[in-house]
Amino acid sequence: MSTDSIVVVIGGIQRHGTDAASQFVVSPHLLDLVNQQLGSNWTDKNIEVALRVYVVNGKAGAPIIEATHLLVIALD
Repeated sequence: MSTDSIVVVIGGIQRHGTDAASQFVVSPHLLDLVNQQLGSNWTDKNIEVALRVYVVNGKAGAPIIEATHLLVIALD
């Protein structure tokens, strides 16, 4: 099944993880890093990005890309 549109799902563990995921999707710099890791043809594919964020004194820092994965989904 195809949605014929873009679907973006973001989430994190607790508030700081979700904040980091939200920062990631609006960061041109971090999306450029994804391009470097996956190549620029990922924009029409399914991907997963694992992020790390340090929390100091209750404040989250900038998200760091820990891993990327291009998902291959077989359609029957």
